[in-house]
Amino acid sequence: MDWNSRYEKEDIPWEKGSHAPPLEEIARKLGDAFWAKRSVLVPGCGFGHDARWLARHGAEVTGLDVSGLAIEGAQARTEGENPTFQVGDFFKPESARYSVVFEHTCFCAIDPSDRATYASAVRRWLTPGGYLVAIFFLNPDHKGGPPFGCTLEELDHLFGADFEVEAEWEPQLTYPGREGREWIRILRKRDAP
Repeated sequence: MDWNSRYEKEDIPWEKGSHAPPLEEIARKLGDAFWAKRSVLVPGCGFGHDARWLARHGAEVTGLDVSGLAIEGAQARTEGENPTFQVGDFFKPESARYSVVFEHTCFCAIDPSDRATYASAVRRWLTPGGYLVAIFFLNPDHKGGPPFGCTLEELDHLFGADFEVEAEWEPQLTYPGREGREWIRILRKRDAP
């Protein structure tokens, strides 16, 4: 997928102009203290709405995207030094330096054949005991993707060996049209024996 081309053509239906509504439910469940001073990586950050929202709640946030145009747009919409944004490939972790990976649109955008690589990358980005805080898109209304849907069983298979589910639920706050189609999971990385 040529993501820069999508931004050039303004063919970016995932761009909603604000943070993901389920973030508000996640914040209530985890509390602001959860985010305070945590290092958070937001893969596939696009124009950075989720990254900025997390930064306002106390996290030290890095937004990552393969599209240089997305990163330019994120930087243009951001004031101050937090969050930071960079062009990069999520599948090639630099180091285990984040205590949280926040997932919203990256997992559903990649080809399903790359999901095991995605799960491995999450493990490598996270410090021991780190968290994957995710909003998964279960059943998009079109075939072929992106976005590509997933099942809870697939999530169990991909993440079950290395992560413990600390909480999960169907969000009540969603973008219009996504009601009953998203699933939140808070996953904690198991420390290596």
